[in-house]
Amino acid sequence: MSENIPEKSKDDEDLGWNERDDDRDEELRRDVPPHHGG
Repeated sequence: MSENIPEKSKDDEDLGWNERDDDRDEELRRDVPPHHGG
């Protein structure tokens, strides 16, 4: 049995559906409710 089995499938990626690959920290810092004192 000399099959080449991938270590990681596309389903194992960290990205969820419709998520971009870039860092969202800045977007989340801007998008705070008014009562959080943003």
